[in-house]
Amino acid sequence: MTWVSLLVIAIGSLALSFVLAFIHNFEMVLLNQLLAGCFRALLFAPGLVLIASWFPPHRKATAMGIFVIGGMSGNVFLSLVGPILVQPLGWRVLFMIFAISGIIIAALYHVFGKEKARKK
Repeated sequence: MTWVSLLVIAIGSLALSFVLAFIHNFEMVLLNQLLAGCFRALLFAPGLVLIASWFPPHRKATAMGIFVIGGMSGNVFLSLVGPILVQPLGWRVLFMIFAISGIIIAALYHVFGKEKARKK
């Protein structure tokens, strides 16, 4: 799996998060989150493979640890900041803001990220 595949999966997940702000019934929210969860599950293992291709053997564990910590710290950050921002903005706007910021980060990765060729 290449970085292009990861980018497509990331944008799919983020687009579903954005669309969630416009859904008004439980069944569609459930379907949306089911699909978003499938996209998010597709990011973890390929992300580790991509990171493993970038780093030499003695640095892989550190790089993979930072990758995992990044995801977890993002959840912690959003769990702390989200409730504070819900009152003035509303939960729908927060989903749009977080999704748009994720799409911007994915676009920046597309521009500046490079896939390193594996040594055989």
